Formats: sequence, structure tokens, C-alpha cells
Amino acid sequence: MKPTVDQATRIGAKVKACLALKGTAWTVLASVRGAIYIHRDPNELLWITDRKSTMHGRAIEIGRLPSSMPPAGSSCRIDQGILSIGHSMLVELKKASVWEPRWPAINTKQSREASPDLDMVLARVARTSPPQGGFARLLPALRTTGTANRLEAKMAAVAREAISHCQQVSSAKGLLKVLDRCRGLIGLGAGLTPSGDDFLAAYLFTLRANEIVKKVNLCIDWQQGRTWLQGESIRTNAISSTLMLDCASGFAAAPLHEFVTSTLRNDAIDEVVFRACQLSRIGHSSGWDMLVGVHAAFSSLECMSRDMAETERVNRHAVCRKEVVHVR
Repeated sequence: MKPTVDQATRIGAKVKACLALKGTAWTVLASVRGAIYIHRDPNELLWITDRKSTMHGRAIEIGRLPSSMPPAGSSCRIDQGILSIGHSMLVELKKASVWEPRWPAINTKQSREASPDLDMVLARVARTSPPQGGFARLLPALRTTGTANRLEAKMAAVAREAISHCQQVSSAKGLLKVLDRCRGLIGLGAGLTPSGDDFLAAYLFTLRANEIVKKVNLCIDWQQGRTWLQGESIRTNAISSTLMLDCASGFAAAPLHEFVTSTLRNDAIDEVVFRACQLSRIGHSSGWDMLVGVHAAFSSLECMSRDMAETERVNRHAVCRKEVVHVR
């Protein structure tokens, strides 16, 4: 049987980098509704998807996925810009446009402005895209209705305290200690990317994005953070673990990247709400779990800002006292 040849319409920047790895062998990790995941090493992961799905630096977008998906374990190969999967599927990658998220350039005045009121933003989003399951009900401002099922109630009990710790990080140097207390979030929930993983991924990405966009050093040891995530990867699956590691490095899916950067850029409120709506529609609860993660990260940033301002005030006061003593 002659394999079908699909033309990739877009590929992520990480996929483009893999084209230079001539003749490398890959394996189908999983075929699920909407995506075929292939991997080479634990965190060397790509996936083939269609135009209905969100874009990511690891994604290969084609017009339509095959009706018969390749089984896990099928051999794959990327060679001369062609991805072959088993004996039935070929994807041409060379002619595809390359997608890479853009970081906004903001001026000093923008960087000092307060971010939009996320409680108000998420309340508006909830009216058009109501949250289902996950961690959204842990945000008091949403006032979600309905009774949680037994699984959701158990998740909420585990997550509530951990999320509270994340929201109150006052020193970036203490972030890893807080994450260590949030170990129970990893792998918490159902689905390909559990709620706890989605929350942590968005939380870490927002902190990393704040450093990149506003050009500030929060004194977070990101390498140590990645090492911590790798050590905890046994608690979840390889796909979700890779996405969390990406977020800690500043790489996220398009809707998360665009919402966070829109918020950091202090866009008009309607634009921020629009980006939040786009993110909220990912998966069953993934989008909302990520929105909760972003919300917690901005709470952390406010605490860090107050802590830094207080430290600066104390240091300035100490310098002034020394100068007065010296004058005397």
C-alpha cells in the first residue's frame, strides 16, 4: 500500500530545529483524538495535529488527521524534511511556514503600570465560557455554581492549600520551597494534561514571561526549577511533563503565550478578555486550569513587588542613618 503524503501547513520552531537531525529515529508515543505524539528521548517530543488545534513550538499542523491513527510503538523517521510514520503516512515539512511566539517590546512606562484586574477579566470570561471541572471553582471571584463531583471535591481539597502557597510567594528565592510543598499538584486530575500540571505550567510560564517581557531578574534559579520538575516527572505522563518543562523555559502554546503577554503589555481590557476566552476553550478544563495558574502567578508577582519595595525602603533608610551618623 502506497503511503499518503500530507503537506504540513505550519510547524513550530522546535520542529524546524529537528529537521537538522538527519535520519533520526522516532517512535509514536500515543495517538489520541486530535494528535499523534512522537518522541525520541523523554523530553524530545513532537506532535502532528490539525488546524482546529492550538499551535505550539512542537506542533506539526496538517490539513486533516488520518481516519486510521498509527498505534503506539510505530517507528517514525525525519529525513530530508520528510516525516514518515510507519508504512502508511508521510508528512512533508520543508514547505511549511514556521510558527514562533513573539515577545512584545514594552517601554518603561508600560512596565510600571498595574496589570489588568484579572478577577474582573475572568468573571467576564466565565459568563461566555463557563468553567467545567478543574480548579476554576477555587477562585472566589467566579462564584461558580453547581455541586462538585467526588473527584473534583478531592482535587479541590488537595489543590486549595497548594494554590494558596503559590499566590503568596513573597520572595522569588523561596519559590522552589513553595513548589516542593505543591508536589501533590503534579499529575492531579484526569486527562492527557492533568489539572495540576496545567496550573503549574501556566504559573511558571507567567513568572518566566514577566522576566522576559519586563526585562527584570526575579532571582529565580530556573535550572534548579527544571531539575525539580524532571525529578517529579514520574508523577505524571511524558507529554504533560515536557509541557511543564517548556513553560519553565518560557515556551508555551499560542493561547497561553498570547494571553499572558497581552496582560503584561497592559492591553485594552477587551483585548485581554478576548485572549483569556481563547485560552479558556482548550480541552475540558485545561484552559481554565491555566487561567487559574496565571492568576496565582500575578498574585505572586504583586507579593514579590511589595517585598522588593519594602526591602529597598529599609536599605535606603539604613543608608540615610549611616550618612547622618557620619555627618555628626
